[in-house]
Amino acid sequence: LRQMLGHGILDQDYNYALQTLKDNVSLLTPEVLDKINQVVIKHGHKLVGKKDGDDLKGSCDSFVVETDVHYPTDINLLFDAIRRTIILIMSLCGRLGIDGWRQRLNNIRKIKRYFRKAQQIKRSTSKNQDKRVKREQLIINAHIAYIELVQSFLDKVKDSIAAIQPLDIILQLKIQEIEKYIAHAERQIDQIRRRVVEGETIPHHEKVFSIFEEHTEWIVKGKAGVSQELGLKVCV
Repeated sequence: LRQMLGHGILDQDYNYALQTLKDNVSLLTPEVLDKINQVVIKHGHKLVGKKDGDDLKGSCDSFVVETDVHYPTDINLLFDAIRRTIILIMSLCGRLGIDGWRQRLNNIRKIKRYFRKAQQIKRSTSKNQDKRVKREQLIINAHIAYIELVQSFLDKVKDSIAAIQPLDIILQLKIQEIEKYIAHAERQIDQIRRRVVEGETIPHHEKVFSIFEEHTEWIVKGKAGVSQELGLKVCV
């Protein structure tokens, strides 16, 4: 920038006053910047040897900006949602003197036990049909127990919210945040029930890959050694 203003190596000590900078920067209106862009573009065309009438050609590529998320499954996203819901409602009720949420850590530990059981039980690889059927039923029962436990806590959270009166703007915002995580949990419960109990394949457009960074996408690019990436595509 100093070279554009005509300064050389020997006048490095020359400085501009702050107000001078403000006055001149304010002169860079959108119209002036557009004119500068046109000059730069024309110079670029000249450098690459573009002739009048030639078609303009460009190239672009995309890469994935990864988001800081764990590998998503419907059951661990449900655990994320209910854990956050319990933490928030406990904090809010504690501030307002509402009883019922003092056992936060015990509640979360209990839910985590049910989550781990549903997570760890695997489908049988036995050739015996009866064994496979029994194992499948164990999987269904573990998932049903998990989502029913979570639903019982969601119902309790809703009762606590209904008991909070009157609502000022701060309380409304806090409750809206809790309700956001309730909605996440209820969506995951619905999808788990449909997938495990009813045997449905959940459409890709219904899935969420992080309840904290909801913009996260599941991106399959076919790279060698990389089956998928979690983040956002950026075009350059």
